[in-house]
Amino acid sequence: MKKIHVLLTIAVLFSVVLSACGIAAPPPTPTAQPSDTPLPTLTPIPAPTDTPIPTDTPTLEPTLTPADTPSAGTGACVISTDKTYGYTQENAIKVGGDDSGGPSRERAYLDNLAGPHGEPISYNRTGSLDSGDTILDAYEISGLGAKVTLYIDEYSFTEPQAPVGFTCLGAFSLTAP
Repeated sequence: MKKIHVLLTIAVLFSVVLSACGIAAPPPTPTAQPSDTPLPTLTPIPAPTDTPIPTDTPTLEPTLTPADTPSAGTGACVISTDKTYGYTQENAIKVGGDDSGGPSRERAYLDNLAGPHGEPISYNRTGSLDSGDTILDAYEISGLGAKVTLYIDEYSFTEPQAPVGFTCLGAFSLTAP
């Protein structure tokens, strides 16, 4: 409720400044009242299963095969040859950075991913879960025809690669923290 009052106060002040400068402000857009806006709900992430690859793993193949892809040192996208990479909690993508730098490293990694033919993807963090001796973040990826979940570990690091079914916009800029 406080945020709405602050935003309204800022809007009124902005309108006063514009009027003082002789600039007409556009009429305000109606906004939802706090009671009209549903609160987001948290959905728990299911416990790990023995299934090697989730059933929602895309069946799309990457444009470049891992054997044809140059190494990260040459500035190209490296695609994993392991079909479980990123798709299972046991084989999470390790971006490092701990709890302070990890979230931005996760976003940098995901912002560099693309569909198998370079299509843009979108992602949504669905939550965190304990996995052995670390905590993983789960991201739902859209834009591949089917939604998939990728698991990312911000507490460990290995050279990042694109999971099978993805390409990337360029080399991953993440280095060991």
